[in-house]
Amino acid sequence: MNWQKVFYECEPSKELSVNHLYFTTMKNGKAIRVMTKEGKQHKRAMAFLVHRKYKDLPDQMLEVKISIHGSWHFKNGNPRRMDVSNFIKLVEDALSEGLNTDDRWVWKVTAEKVEDSHHGIEIAWRDYLQTDPGPEA
Repeated sequence: MNWQKVFYECEPSKELSVNHLYFTTMKNGKAIRVMTKEGKQHKRAMAFLVHRKYKDLPDQMLEVKISIHGSWHFKNGNPRRMDVSNFIKLVEDALSEGLNTDDRWVWKVTAEKVEDSHHGIEIAWRDYLQTDPGPEA
């Protein structure tokens, strides 16, 4: 299975900061993170893109690549405060919703920032079992 891809256009450093995606609340005396209304809208939009192009996927182990395109440096050269890991759960949930599968089938995830004037999130996935095992095999 070749890589399947979609590109969700947005400005991650502004629209998808963790403060816009999640909030903390108390439940049974414990602090929990809950997705905001804005976060749910982004997740649904990504899921729609995936589903419109690829429909349902049979349950199978998946390898997922997340590339977050944006302007990651200030004029002084220092990187913006944006953790790549903050996007992983959002993208896993959107992908599983769009493919009508459970995110427990995501076996491997890689994520990276890409310096790019075209802002957004590229989501790519393929069958994990059909990947090249590399030189160690």
